[in-house]
Amino acid sequence: MSRKIACIIPSYNHADYIAEAIRSVIRQTLPAERLVIVDDGSQDRTVDIIRDVKDPRIHFVEQENQGAHAALTRGLELAKDCDFVSVLNSDDRYHLERFARCVDHLDRNPHVELVCTRIRLINESGSPVGQLDGRQRRVNRIWSYLSKSTDLVASLGYGNFTKTSSNFFFRSGAITEFLPYRYVHDYFAALTVGFRGALGLIHQDLLDYRVHSTNTIKADGRGAVIREVVLMHLQLLKELQPRLESDALLRKRLLNYLRVALNNYTDMRAELLLLGIARSLNQDENPTANLIDFPEVAEPSRPPP
Repeated sequence: MSRKIACIIPSYNHADYIAEAIRSVIRQTLPAERLVIVDDGSQDRTVDIIRDVKDPRIHFVEQENQGAHAALTRGLELAKDCDFVSVLNSDDRYHLERFARCVDHLDRNPHVELVCTRIRLINESGSPVGQLDGRQRRVNRIWSYLSKSTDLVASLGYGNFTKTSSNFFFRSGAITEFLPYRYVHDYFAALTVGFRGALGLIHQDLLDYRVHSTNTIKADGRGAVIREVVLMHLQLLKELQPRLESDALLRKRLLNYLRVALNNYTDMRAELLLLGIARSLNQDENPTANLIDFPEVAEPSRPPP
C-alpha cells in the first residue's frame, strides 16, 4: 500500500521558529515524500533560513502576501499526487512519531478522512507552558468534553479541539481548498469533514502549538474572531442546506452540533449567531456588520436571569 506523505508548511514572518518546524518534519520516523513550503510574503529572514536547509524533498515557492488560506490551498495543489497530506504552520512543531501514528489510525479506520491529535502548548523558547497555565487548561477543558461524548461534531460545537490547521493529517482529496477566513479556515474545514462523518481523533499529544505575542488571534482581538465565527456558521448552514433536504442523519448531526454550539463557552456568541441568522432571513447583504459593537462580545453566552 502506498505511503506517500506530503507536508505543507505555510510560512510567514517566523524566522525564529521555521527551522525547528522543518526539522520536526525531516526527522519523522515515517518520512515524508515531499515537504512543500509556501512563503506568504515574509518580510523577515524566514526565506533565507528556508533556503539554507538542504533536503531534496523540499519544494519551496514564494508568493505575495495573500493570507494563510491562500498559501495552504497552493500547497494542496503541489501535494495532490501524494496519498496523505499534513499541515504544519511555521511556528509549530511535530512529535517525531506523528506521521506514523496518524497513518496507522487511518489504516485502521478506513471511513476516516482527517485525523487530529491532542496538542501541547509551548512558549517562544519551545518549553511547555505547563498544565497550570490558563491557556493549556482551556485546551484541556475542551478536550475533556471528548471523554463525555463520542460525537466529534457536537464536540466541535463545545470548542474547536483541532485548534489549528497544524493538527490536520488527511487523505489526499479530503480537503481541496481552504476558504478565505483569517481565523477560522481550519475550523470550517474540520466541521465540513465532521459533517461527512469522516473525522478521527488520536488521544495523544503529537503536536506542539506555539503561543507567543504575534499569534494572529491574540494580536487582532476577540471581537474580530467572534464576527468571523458567526460569518463562518452562516456560510456553513448555506452550504449544508442542499444535503439537509434529503439526509436525515446530517439533519441530526447538525441539530446535535447546534445544541452544543449555542452554549459554547469559548468563541461562540449564540445571541449574535441568532442575530446573523435573522439578518440573513431578511436578506441582509452584510449579516455580520458591526457585531463587534454588541455587548455580548465581551462575555460568553449565558442563560438569561
